[in-house]
Order: sequence, then structure tokens, then C-alpha cells
Amino acid sequence: MTANWGGAGHAFVLVTLLSEAVLLLVAVTVLKFHEGGWITLLITGSLVLLASLIRRHYRKVEAMLGRLDGLVSAVELEPVTPPPAVAPAY
Repeated sequence: MTANWGGAGHAFVLVTLLSEAVLLLVAVTVLKFHEGGWITLLITGSLVLLASLIRRHYRKVEAMLGRLDGLVSAVELEPVTPPPAVAPAY
């Protein structure tokens, strides 16, 4: 649905929708905190932390693979010549 959103007006709509979602989450959490609303904060915070740790790991792996690719491309390989054939002795 958001794939066609590209203009400045759509950015305003997106920010408005996100703001309303955050406001609703905060309101429900405050009103229902003693009835288990704190669990929502705990689970959401844990998922955000997990996602950021995974992203950081992927960026480190990407950097290491880039370095490895640079090292491999810097090595000039010589053509391999096969060993001479030896005729069997009978």
C-alpha cells in the first residue's frame, strides 16, 4: 500500500498516522499499566533491541565481507599448469 507513496503530501499522512499510533500505544499503556500494560512495553522494547542488534551484526558482517572481497580481488592468480602425464609401466 505504501509502495506508491512518494510525494511530500504522503509524508505528512505517514507522519500523522505514526504519531496517532504512538499516541494510542502510550494512552493504552498508561490506562492499562497495572492490568498488564507494562508487558507491552517490555515486549516492544525487547523486539526493538533485538532488531537493532541484528542490524548491527549484519553491518559488521557486510564490512568484513567487503574487506575480504578486496583482499581476494587484489591477489593475482597465476594459471595452473597440470602435471605431466606419466605412462603406466607394464
